[in-house]
Formats: sequence, structure tokens, C-alpha cells
Amino acid sequence: AAQRRLIRQKLNATGLSGAILNACKIDTVDSYQGKENLLVILSLVRNNDNGESASGVKSIVSGYMSRANRMNVAFSRAMDKLVVVGAFRRWLPGSTMERVTTIYESLHKNGLAHLDELSVRDVEPLALASRAKDSPAKQRKGRAPNG
Repeated sequence: AAQRRLIRQKLNATGLSGAILNACKIDTVDSYQGKENLLVILSLVRNNDNGESASGVKSIVSGYMSRANRMNVAFSRAMDKLVVVGAFRRWLPGSTMERVTTIYESLHKNGLAHLDELSVRDVEPLALASRAKDSPAKQRKGRAPNG
């Protein structure tokens, strides 16, 4: 819920017309079953180092992204364009997300997908804003903030 609010807030600050903003739906993967849109921006920002070590580097714990059926829903809702935002490296070899990365790299190599990798400097201001909204003072009895 906090991430959804932050995305909506950032989108509202872009200066887009009300008609375009009203056409933008921000939802969770679970609530998107059976829905489609022309353009889908899929946020997979999980980027921790709590997973198993692979070649001496800690991998990302994938959580719900480890379930192929949920990733199928996430990746198949766009009718025209799919934009994926999130960690691209450090998925555990053989995991669902590592397989997605391998497929994506093949699409990119063949000119069928585009890749822009950002450094930590590029995303730090957004991460700081998100952390401030999720401060422990706003959390209630072990639940996610406002979730």
C-alpha cells in the first residue's frame, strides 16, 4: 500500500492531464488477475541481500516473485507495452526471476527489448522518500504501514 501511494504521488506530480492520470491504474499483481491494459509498468523493486550465496554473492530473496503463476499474471497483462522496473541482477541461479532475466537478456540482444540500468545514485532520492513514509512510528502491530 505504501509503494502504491508513493507511485500515485509521483505520477500526480508529473503534470499529466487529469484524463491521463485517471486512466492510470496502480494495483498489486494479485488484484490484476483477469485485467489488461495497453501499457503496464511492473514494479519489481525487491533488492535485498538476504538470499542464498551464489558465486560468493548474496542473492535476492524473491518472495512472491518465486511463484511462476504470479509472475505469469504480472508479465501477461500488457496488451501493447510492458515496462519492468526493479532489480535485474543477483537472482538465485535457477529461480523464476533468474529465468525471466535470461529471457529478457535474449530479447534485448535481438533488439526486441530495451534495457536502462540505473545506479544507486539515480534511485536513492526515491528510496529515501519511501523509507520516510514507512518509518516504524507509522507501523501498526506488525502490519505493513497502512496495509
